[in-house]
Amino acid sequence: MSSRHAIESARSINVKEFLERKKHTLLSCFFNPLRSELIESLGDLLLEQEITQNNNHRNIIERIVKVFDEDTIQIASCYDENVNLENSEEVFILDETNELKEIGLFSVKQMQQVLKIALNKVESLNVEEKNSLTSSNFRLDFITRFRKQCKNTKLRSIFYRLLNKDFFYAVKMHKYKMTETPNCARCGQIESNKHLLFECKSSSEMWESYNKVMNNTSDDFKQIKSFDDIFDFGGNALVNIVKIKLIQETIQITRPTYWCQGRVENITKEQKELNHLNN
Repeated sequence: MSSRHAIESARSINVKEFLERKKHTLLSCFFNPLRSELIESLGDLLLEQEITQNNNHRNIIERIVKVFDEDTIQIASCYDENVNLENSEEVFILDETNELKEIGLFSVKQMQQVLKIALNKVESLNVEEKNSLTSSNFRLDFITRFRKQCKNTKLRSIFYRLLNKDFFYAVKMHKYKMTETPNCARCGQIESNKHLLFECKSSSEMWESYNKVMNNTSDDFKQIKSFDDIFDFGGNALVNIVKIKLIQETIQITRPTYWCQGRVENITKEQKELNHLNN
C-alpha cells in the first residue's frame, strides 16, 4: 500500500477502456456523463465518489467500482501526495496509539488494525469546518468547476488538499515530531495552516501582488482580502489556476520569502501561454 508505482498504476486505469475490455457495455454508456466532466481515470472516479452531491452520479460510480477487484480499489484509495512523491523512500503513518512510525516497522496484523481505524475515520467533505471559515466563500460546485478548468493532476491534488486542510504546516509537523519547532521559518510566529497560507507577511505580500496582477488581467476576479477569500473558486480558469500555483509554491519545504508583482506576472504569463498551446 506504500508503493508509489502500485498506487499510481491503479489510479491511472482508464475507466472507459476497462469497462469495454470487461464487456460492461451498459455501464460504459452510463459512464459517459461522468466523462463529460473530465472524469477519466480510476483516481478521478474515486475522488468524485467522495465529493459528489449528485445521487445519479453516486449510483453509477458505486456500480462501476464493484466491477473492479477490491484490492485494486483499496490500493488506488491509498494515494497521498505527501508519501507518494517521486523520490520518497521512507513512509510514516500513525499507529493505533497515534504515534508516528516508519511503515517498515509494522507487522501485517498492525497494518490491518491501522487500516480499520483509518476506514472508520472517513468523513464527508466539510471545507468550512475543516478550515475554520467564517463565511460561505466556498461552494461544492467549485470542485466540478475547477476540475473542468484544470487538467493538471498535481494542481488538482493541491486544490483537494487545500479543501481538506492537508498541507504540512509547522504546527502539524511539530505534533508528529517531524520538526523541532512549530514556528514559521519565515517570520518566527506559530505556523498554523491559516498562517502558512495567509497570515504570514510573505504570504500577505504574495496575495497583494496577485490582487494587483489579476486586477489588470481579468474582469472575472475577486480580490483576496481575507483567508476565506482563498477558497472562492468562482473565477475563470486563469484566475483559479494562478491561485493554485501560488499555493503550490507556498507549501514547498523551503517557503518562498520574497514576492513581487513581477513574479506573479511571470506565473500568469506562463499559464496564459500554456492555455494557448492547449487550445
